[in-house]
Amino acid sequence: MKENNIKGFTLLEVIISIVIFSTFSVASFYYFSNSMKHHEKLEEKYVLLRMVKEFVENFESSEKMGSEEKEGFIIKWRVTEVEDQRKIISRGSLDFFLQLRAVHLEVINNRLNKQVFSTAFFCNLLLAEKK
Repeated sequence: MKENNIKGFTLLEVIISIVIFSTFSVASFYYFSNSMKHHEKLEEKYVLLRMVKEFVENFESSEKMGSEEKEGFIIKWRVTEVEDQRKIISRGSLDFFLQLRAVHLEVINNRLNKQVFSTAFFCNLLLAEKK
């Protein structure tokens, strides 16, 4: 009798390897899909914080309230006086006054029409007045 020396995989081994491969493929897809969603959320937060930082650095407190639209967000602010004007120095014919103001800041996501950030900061306003 002839011996059959054909080597290969049985049907059961092939099915098991396909199941294992499919399981790892689905898990990998789920992991990378969630990573991309997480990355998009972090990117949006980074844009938001960078925009708020720029706003605070360039803020001029001459207006009592206002809003502006930037990069898909609406920034609203309201200025309130915390302390009355205080005379700090006189130079020649000018008196200089310092006034402390609180700025309340609210950021709204334009796409979602939802508040995403809120904060407050203080700023000093230096005024000069002729005697």
